[in-house]
Formats: sequence, C-alpha cells, structure tokens
Amino acid sequence: MKKYMVYILMISMLLLCGCKSNENTVSNVENERIVIDANAQEAKMSFRNSNDNISTIAKEIATDKFSTIEKYTKNNIENGNFNILGVEYQNIDYYTSEKNKYRETDENIFKNDDVKISVSSEGKIVFCRVKKAIKKFENETTHSEELAKKYLELIYPNYDYNGVQIQEIQVTDQYVYTFYKTINEIRTSDAITIFLNSKGEFTCYSIHDVDKFDNIQLENFNYNDFLQRIDEYVNKAYKDMIIDYSVHEDGPIFNVFEGNNIELNIPIVVNVNNNDGEFCIIEEVVFELN
Repeated sequence: MKKYMVYILMISMLLLCGCKSNENTVSNVENERIVIDANAQEAKMSFRNSNDNISTIAKEIATDKFSTIEKYTKNNIENGNFNILGVEYQNIDYYTSEKNKYRETDENIFKNDDVKISVSSEGKIVFCRVKKAIKKFENETTHSEELAKKYLELIYPNYDYNGVQIQEIQVTDQYVYTFYKTINEIRTSDAITIFLNSKGEFTCYSIHDVDKFDNIQLENFNYNDFLQRIDEYVNKAYKDMIIDYSVHEDGPIFNVFEGNNIELNIPIVVNVNNNDGEFCIIEEVVFELN
C-alpha cells in the first residue's frame, strides 16, 4: 500500500511568501500598462515541500502574510449593520482588524453566531460566511454553475471572468465555485469564490485581487520554459527515487503582491520510491517574476 506525505495546497486561493524586487527583471509603466519581463531563467525559483513540518510551514506563512492590528480604526463602519443578499444582519459585533498583505487590504472583521464578515478600509465587504444558508432563488433546488453565476451577479455585478473552477467539500456539504481571470491563459488570483450547499443555497463568498491584473502584460513568457526548469529540479532532487511526476490538477496560478510583484505558482505531484516504500509528495514550485 502506498504511504502518502500530504502537503496543504492553496484553495482557490492559499497563502504565499511575499515577492522581492529583482534588479534583473524590471517592471515599467507604458501608457498605464505595466510590462513585466517573465523570462524563466531570470525568475527566482523557490519551493515548499511536504518533508517540512506542516505546522511550521503554516506558522511561517501566517506570520509573513498577516498581522493583527488591535487598535486599527474602523473606517466607514459605524454600527455593524449589513445586508447580505437581502438578509439584514443587525448590530454585528466588531471582532478585530487585520492587515491582509495577501489581499493588500486593511480589513475590519465583524462576527457573531450567525455571520462573519470582513470589510475593507474602503467599506467594501470582501468576505462573508453565514451560518444559516440563504435561499435567494426559490425555483432552484440544487447547486450548479449556472446558479452560482446568478449569485455572483448579485454580489459583484458584471464581473468579467473567463474561467471557472469547481470543487466539492463533501464533509461540509459545500460546492465551491471560483470565477477567475487569466493572463497568458493561466489562472490568476483575481477571483471571486461562491460557496453553495447541495440545495443550491448560499453560504459564503470571498473577493480577491479583483482588477489587479487588468493592466499587467507579460513579455518573454513561455510556460514550457518554467516546466523545463521544474523537470531539471525534480530529476536532480529525487534522482533514482523518482517514479514519475506531474503538475497538480489545480494547475498553475499567478499571484500578485505588494503593488505589482508577480509570482507563478506551479504545484507538482512527485511519486518516489525509497527504502520505506512508495510515496506521493506534493510540492509548490514558486517563481518570482519581478
């Protein structure tokens, strides 16, 4: 029987270490368009693998990406009253505030036993989860992509996505529909995620990096060049132990940090065989493009 060393991957959108500036690849603005040299050989390459302690990885990423500011001023929120898809939530308690470096927003968090809501400093709801599911469309009795699109239009009208990812979470009876934009035909973190239960009722949504890729243009980008670098890495790192490897079914994703710093994240699955038997190792290979 195979033994598996399992590593926690990003869901639709997971936490990554911040990008750093690279003098060899320069971003510049031309007619309000940001041009990034995405030459594979220039991009800094780093890894996260399942051999590391999972709790340590989670702690390091959380420390790097999130910092709580207990005295942060609650901008544009006076009384904790919210309207979610026509349902009124009154006098929701302010919980705390976080500087979300991944979303690049200062967020005020409100919650009670019925709802949890994150609000940006501009007063926009960027995350909402409700305990009692909301049924907005009476004739819909099951989840579907078309139904998720209806909820998307209510939450963020005219969102110009060009890709959809669907996931099922059986334990909690949740179906996750992530509507996202692409750049160079690869998924980006510009995404809106809708959670429905099996009855087609709304339970949660999250808005992430919307419009941040609209003015970004990649030059000298060839996805196969990055795959070639991964191939060289895998064969060097695992040598005779390797059985085979592939890109994870979630596929690659572009993430944007601290203005216009771009990362290409490619999760891979490596099957190896050593003295302990066969193992499946999931790694995230991260390329800093600028």
